[in-house]
Amino acid sequence: YYLNQQRVIHKDIKPANILIHPDSKQIRLIDFSISSLLPKEPQEIKNPNGLEGTLAYLAPEQTGRVNRGIDYRADFYSLGVTLFELLTGQRPLQAEDAMELVHCHIAKQPPSVCDLADVPDSVSQIVHKLMAKNAEDRYQSALGLKHDLEKCLYQLKEMGRVEPFDIGEKDRCDRFDI
Repeated sequence: YYLNQQRVIHKDIKPANILIHPDSKQIRLIDFSISSLLPKEPQEIKNPNGLEGTLAYLAPEQTGRVNRGIDYRADFYSLGVTLFELLTGQRPLQAEDAMELVHCHIAKQPPSVCDLADVPDSVSQIVHKLMAKNAEDRYQSALGLKHDLEKCLYQLKEMGRVEPFDIGEKDRCDRFDI
């Protein structure tokens, strides 16, 4: 949430860059070597071997193959891929080579988390919203995402299960873009 407020774009969220303290369970995001402080970063077409970030976790706009700049919502996409892998034990998009994987990020829909793991439907919907191909279809704020995740956690603690609910109800963009 703090990074989102400060307009930092990490650009390489993946399991290897997330540390969890074994005792306190405090989570830290590391490796800001390619992060950006700009609210938006223009993107040009690049060779897939020269892309910034880890190809398996790149948002479509990070590939340079779609006509849009990179903003904070690219990190939401990468977080969605990371959560998908955490929940299912596999990456959502499989490919034989770099160009095929770039194409998958742009055009192929991942399978449903619910089809691969025993995960509540609401959690699956959150992951898929994070991995939407268009940035406008992803969460627009870290607060909206936080609200939905906290609702899942609350239900799990109180009822022992997560009931279906409409995700994104508290998700409001806190930026004005022209």
